[in-house]
Amino acid sequence: MKWLFLIMVCLALVGCVPVEAAEIDTPADLPATPQVEVSTVEVSTIVEEVILPQSTGGDVEIIGGDEESLREFIQRYLSSIYPGAENNEKKIWIGSLPDELPIDLPVPEGARVVATVQEASTFTQVILDALQTPEEVEAFYAQSLADLGWQPAPEHQPGGGFIPSWDSGGRFCLDEGDAYLEVRSMEGPAGQTDVRLTVQKSDGYNYCQAEDSGYMDRGSKLIPALEAPPDVQISGSGAGGSSDGSAYNTADLQTSLSIDALLAHYNDQMEQAGWELVDQGTSEVVAWSAWKLIDEAGDEWGGNLIVMDNRLGSDRRYAIVSVEQVE
Repeated sequence: MKWLFLIMVCLALVGCVPVEAAEIDTPADLPATPQVEVSTVEVSTIVEEVILPQSTGGDVEIIGGDEESLREFIQRYLSSIYPGAENNEKKIWIGSLPDELPIDLPVPEGARVVATVQEASTFTQVILDALQTPEEVEAFYAQSLADLGWQPAPEHQPGGGFIPSWDSGGRFCLDEGDAYLEVRSMEGPAGQTDVRLTVQKSDGYNYCQAEDSGYMDRGSKLIPALEAPPDVQISGSGAGGSSDGSAYNTADLQTSLSIDALLAHYNDQMEQAGWELVDQGTSEVVAWSAWKLIDEAGDEWGGNLIVMDNRLGSDRRYAIVSVEQVE
């Protein structure tokens, strides 16, 4: 998400030093852009060049800039500019939590708040540096949230397609959909644990609410949720269906795993969802499998699962799963 990149830009320029945040409405030294508010940070020197390591791999290189230009960049980058875009208010706190959070949010002992991003008071994301290991962070939130009345989120919703792995952290629900909390933790570059918390208050759909699958076409309902292997990033996805019984779901994957390994991983989940393997094969750049299923109404369906190398990068893959009713 682009806001994560911006937060890391902030940290590079401010030296990753926690500061006391103060909400500001219309600072005199900032461009008049109402969509984004940034907490007060003091920066006295111009940064000529910073290369910021990421825990997920790769570098972010920042050249030039000072506090004023940094704030302008954040505001301009996060503000919607295309016609008809929804004008959601966004607030960013550097080094602190907001004065008011939509829920009681536990924080591991000794953890440092890196930043918080809040959109329209219903969607909040928090970045923490924790002293505990990712496994200890996961155990902390499982116990702390249970004590506060949270329950594990449902494993899957009707209909599926390619989804991220939930092996690191966890997903939790409060009061049958009143709020949703996602915890992600990974080892950081300096030995700390990078923790990302996503909080969504009930304002429309979230993962905790029972999904009314009545609006979905028959084919889309039969595509199982295909969870990615750990450490595989899904950078883009698409889906579609039609009244004639066909449906598809796609994903752009970033991973060092081979297409054969990815196909085997997703094949297991197709079988667990009740699909029967008909055939499979592989070439230098494509791995595929064909499937069949008899649904509850007795109708026969065919399915295809394809994983391909993406020539744009050695760590890029493209996957598609499609189903259609057999006449």
